[in-house]
Amino acid sequence: MGGVWMVRHAPVEALGLCYGQHDVATVMDAATAAAAIERAFGAIGTVRWDEVWSSPWQRTLPVAALLATRAAAPLRPDPRLSELAFGEWEGRAFSELEASDGARFHAFLNDYEKVAPPGGETADALVARVAEWLAEVDGSGRTVLAVTHAGAIRAARASRAGRRFASVVQAPVAFLVPELV
Repeated sequence: MGGVWMVRHAPVEALGLCYGQHDVATVMDAATAAAAIERAFGAIGTVRWDEVWSSPWQRTLPVAALLATRAAAPLRPDPRLSELAFGEWEGRAFSELEASDGARFHAFLNDYEKVAPPGGETADALVARVAEWLAEVDGSGRTVLAVTHAGAIRAARASRAGRRFASVVQAPVAFLVPELV
């Protein structure tokens, strides 16, 4: 069958924080999140995956591990599936960033495709690393599930469509709902 499915982690408890590559708690445990993903797959028909990939963060990896175990599929953690890297801004409140680092914060917000947070990465870099991962798993004939983040899913959408990240950044990415990319 083949195909690449991506699913966003459960909602987090870190509202108002910049947490791209920073571990934050989710509002549900891994078993509950995995069950929700399995129910979502059940609603769209039976899909079995040959591999389960995950970003290495705690809001994704434990869920992916459960799904891989249940499917008797290999688990493949991969940093290319991480959210955008915010560097020095990781774990800090957006309000604090605006107050203490306003010029750089606004420069990033106004041109996030080309401007990176200090020590972080641009949206173009995010798209490039997700596109590299897609190129690796595409065409293998395997059905792949990746438990990942909204930014990585949007990057996959942009890569697949040959469009800029800015053209997909406003499109919603539901929590725990698989998407064939």
